Amino acid sequence: MVKMDIPQSEIIEVLRKHGYSDPEMITSHENVMKVSSLEYASGDPVNTGSVGSYYDAEKGDILIARCISLTTISIYERLKAADISGIPHIYDVLTCDGFGLVIEECISGRDLGRLIEEDGGYLRNITNIDHIVSSLVDILEELGDMNPPIIHRDIKPANIMLDDDKNVYLIDFNISREHDGSKIHDTVAMGTRGFAAPEQYGFSESDIRTDFYGLGATVRYILDNVKAYQTFLPDVEREKVLRTFADKCTMLDKKDRFENAFEIKKYLGYDTKTRKSRNADIETNNRNNVKRKKNGSSGEHSSYSNHSKKDGYTLPGFRSGNPLNMVIALVGYFLAGYFAYQLMFLDYKGFDGMKEKYKTPFNAFSAVYTFIVFLIVIFFAA
Repeated sequence: MVKMDIPQSEIIEVLRKHGYSDPEMITSHENVMKVSSLEYASGDPVNTGSVGSYYDAEKGDILIARCISLTTISIYERLKAADISGIPHIYDVLTCDGFGLVIEECISGRDLGRLIEEDGGYLRNITNIDHIVSSLVDILEELGDMNPPIIHRDIKPANIMLDDDKNVYLIDFNISREHDGSKIHDTVAMGTRGFAAPEQYGFSESDIRTDFYGLGATVRYILDNVKAYQTFLPDVEREKVLRTFADKCTMLDKKDRFENAFEIKKYLGYDTKTRKSRNADIETNNRNNVKRKKNGSSGEHSSYSNHSKKDGYTLPGFRSGNPLNMVIALVGYFLAGYFAYQLMFLDYKGFDGMKEKYKTPFNAFSAVYTFIVFLIVIFFAA
């Protein structure tokens, strides 16, 4: 995180210039409390290193005004254009005299570090830890798929937010950089001790595996800390998988780490499709459900639930009321009757007589074939 000592009066002046309301206007809104003292409307303090929170009267939202260095302006411009789910929505990226100013969505919730320190209740179930890891992998995958990829370089609990609905957000791109593969090593050592990869200290150039290092260190930090809670609900096998994952992510040589998000998803048993692909599948299913509802049926109900209780006394093929099924059922019942007639009533002379009748291959095949067709018809008609 880049600390910048910018006078608040200067920030307010920039906000006014670009149409944002200043802190003094907050007092006229009863539903926005304590924002003037740099707190969320919920009363939680801002823990992002931003200059302050300001109320925009037009948008009606609590916004975060974050100071950034001029070198990261392009990063935030690209994030604004990409609008990645799991990264706070960016309203404006302003270039000021000697610094940049980002106006972004304020996430009402707590960062992962505070969540662990204060109670850790949510993290006592290892399934919820998986949810956090899976969400972060999705975010890093989308960042890595950008051209050129954006490397966060400061993945740690304090930069991971969970909102009130436990949606996961990655915040603070103040030391991020674009990876184009043109540098032998990072020129400036940045990151947080314990979570920063070796290459961030100048050994080689950062890439997506650098962020995997921070992710692995974060997973290890979570597991080590939540085990201190007596109510932790361990899944021994799953915990072992997550710890092995963290070990591979934090290998000193980045060549020994996971190469991409797909490898991580496969290793951890997550859905290997990209989030965009999964969302497209959901949209397709939703459209199909709408079409089915318009046609008088819904994919949300089983065929059994479409039958009333009295249908249990109706012959198979006639329960749905579908004319096609009824015709198929009639054919099936006719074949069944024909088969019974052949066996029981035509020149029947006991078991020996039946053997005599079906002695010829053709007659025997006809009987067996008729019976099989009958079973198939009843199966589909029912």
